[in-house]
Amino acid sequence: MKNIPKNNRLVLFLLLIFLISVVVTLSNLGWDKSFIGDDYGINYHFPDKTIKFYYYTWDRFYAPGKLAVTGILGFLWGNFIFVLFKLGFNAIFIERLVYSLFFSISGLGSFFLLNVLLRKYSNITNKNAIYLGAFTGSLLYMFNHFTMYIMSFPLGPYHLSYVLLPLVLALFIYNLQIKTSFCSILIFLITFLFLLNGNPSNTFSIGFFLLAYFLTFIHQIKRSPTNPVFFFTVFLLLVLLLCSYIYLPIIGVKSGLYKSFFTQNLKVSFGFNSIRTSFLNLFRLAGLNVWPNYPYYHLYTSNGFFIFLGYLIPIFAIASLFIRDGEKIKIFFGLVSIIALFFAKGVHPPFPKLFLFISSKIHYFGMYRAVYHKFVFYIVLAYSILIGFFVSQFFCLLKKYYGKARYIVLLVPLMILLYNKPFFTQSVVKRDYLTVIPEEYKKLEDVMKEDLTDFKILSLPSAFGGRKLLLKWNDNLYNGAHPDKFFLNNSVLDSYWFIAYRLIPGTCWGDIKFESNINSVFNYTRILNIKYIFLHKDFVDRYDFKIGGGLKILNGKLRAKIIESILRQQTGVKLIKDSKYYALYKLSNFYFLPHIYPSAFTTAVYGNSSLTQTLPTITRLFQWIKDAQLGLTQTLPTITFRKINPTRYEVKVENAASPFFLVFSESYHPKWKAYVKTENENWETRSGKRETGDEKWEIIAEYPKVHVKEAKHEMTFTPEDVVYLFKKPLPEKYHLLVNGYANAWFIDPNEIGKQNFTITLYFWPQSLFYLGLFISGVTLLGCLGYLGYERIKG
Repeated sequence: MKNIPKNNRLVLFLLLIFLISVVVTLSNLGWDKSFIGDDYGINYHFPDKTIKFYYYTWDRFYAPGKLAVTGILGFLWGNFIFVLFKLGFNAIFIERLVYSLFFSISGLGSFFLLNVLLRKYSNITNKNAIYLGAFTGSLLYMFNHFTMYIMSFPLGPYHLSYVLLPLVLALFIYNLQIKTSFCSILIFLITFLFLLNGNPSNTFSIGFFLLAYFLTFIHQIKRSPTNPVFFFTVFLLLVLLLCSYIYLPIIGVKSGLYKSFFTQNLKVSFGFNSIRTSFLNLFRLAGLNVWPNYPYYHLYTSNGFFIFLGYLIPIFAIASLFIRDGEKIKIFFGLVSIIALFFAKGVHPPFPKLFLFISSKIHYFGMYRAVYHKFVFYIVLAYSILIGFFVSQFFCLLKKYYGKARYIVLLVPLMILLYNKPFFTQSVVKRDYLTVIPEEYKKLEDVMKEDLTDFKILSLPSAFGGRKLLLKWNDNLYNGAHPDKFFLNNSVLDSYWFIAYRLIPGTCWGDIKFESNINSVFNYTRILNIKYIFLHKDFVDRYDFKIGGGLKILNGKLRAKIIESILRQQTGVKLIKDSKYYALYKLSNFYFLPHIYPSAFTTAVYGNSSLTQTLPTITRLFQWIKDAQLGLTQTLPTITFRKINPTRYEVKVENAASPFFLVFSESYHPKWKAYVKTENENWETRSGKRETGDEKWEIIAEYPKVHVKEAKHEMTFTPEDVVYLFKKPLPEKYHLLVNGYANAWFIDPNEIGKQNFTITLYFWPQSLFYLGLFISGVTLLGCLGYLGYERIKG
């Protein structure tokens, strides 16, 4: 280091952080397989579809549809991945880029933070000491037991809280104690906005953490050459404006991110999530509840040398408290580690009753039920800061009294790297998440392109909880969120939906009772808008869930064979695509009702009760459908519908002579609104041209027996729909829950005054998102314009 020019030493440490990040990434991921699975991994391969979850407040891909206003929390993250995709980078590269960015950004943020703290709170002037201390703290923040766990899964926006915490804190301190300017505030603000893409409970706790720092060091802040009032005023105003697209829809649906109260189940959750978070484990940053599931468990619990290193590293951090210089900041982070340790240990001694008392009195504490995951990263941050101070200060002490012996402190970063051996030996990433997607699945979307209509697909056999599939692909395994909606590019309903509501007793694992009676599902395909059945032949036969589950017999092949034999004999079911991994079947119109249809019978309406109660009575509707297809129903209007996007549908009603129900086979939500338009001359198209009411949309399907035509769907983003904030919908008393889950509106043409009119079905919170996006966009452009003006003026 002595022979390196002073100006290059900073660059050297930054390059080391970057190079180590790349080495760890390639060591764990390689280049041959996709890193998919868990909740987010499959999304990297379909960013053009995933982006829809961030631009619409209704998720139709997760059939039969669900509220998705909280999905816009990941808006910036989703757009970041989408931009990489549009630039031509493939999923393999994006996965590895994001993985390396986790380490490099968290490391660089820690390096920046320690530089700020060491220069602000210590008397150290030796740059070598500062850089070495900052580098050591960065290594500990990058590599520890907590990151060893969270980096075993494909990365998603929930990782951002940990990645950006040091950088957010550093920029917070910079603005409060070093220099306050509009530019520095804006940089902090943009970083904070990306932080908001992470786990909401972590965002809340980080907000309290920043407040705690401000209150603790308020006297030092007052003496700084900055303007805290200006900083907080500008920051709070801008964050309020720039986050409009997030909080306006959430407020609009009155949907809290968390609604947890202290219950016995929550107490059990605390116990399970802190089962191994004893004081001694937490002291060395370990204590994950599923720790024994990982291949390095025995290394850290049976190898004496590594056990010794595990305790030695935090001892070095604590030792910094006994070196005079910068005591207040070190005591602050020491207290942070103690408080975080108390909450991270959960129901473990000491003071378990105090923990339960506090958690029962804080209304929303249930969002921290996974206590190790929610609090241990504050211990990591505190240790990283303290060990950075220790290395810098010990380096200076050795230099003062022992000269060249100062370089003995290099052993500390080397110990951190050695202790985190699994990062460099392909032992961190779970092997289940490294796989190769079969070509047959990649070609499925081309098969579905031939059908332009609006429908749902039933996926069989059932996934775990309706969300997670376990598939065997040659020598690889897929273990993650339901991928069929991406493969098929359509709305997929998992068969667990039937089991969950006790249509047939039993479970989705191993038990073949549901599969043996799969033909009973055809009683409900109509009201669920199911047109295709997608059968997985590649479901695993058994899987070891280890902690919390153990070995489960799943009978994947047997269940697939049973379903296949029944479907091949079922009248009106046609096999259209077959491979060794799956089979795709299409249902005839006898088993299918369009997404939107008219009904003249109140038997189709069951009121605002739960699906569990109404499924047994839905069979009454089955008889009505049979009658309708035989032409026995009373006169119904003819409707033509088209989908503009997941939150807006247009319905033309013609020859409505008497009242009827307009049924919309999407999950009931009171914010779905119906707007009636009677001006026949004003029909606006995607191109902006106007057509008369007598002109026809391009018809792609007709269902004469139920009086429905389906027009070509547009699938466009329509920010002009903000006008629905000011339009008056049909009264809510006409909006009903039907078929146990869906929406319907009672339409009386006598009240409307015409027999031909248009109805727009619209998910109202989407207008709030458009409004918020406009406010946020204008604010951002205004900020950038102001910075440009200031630069030109300067």
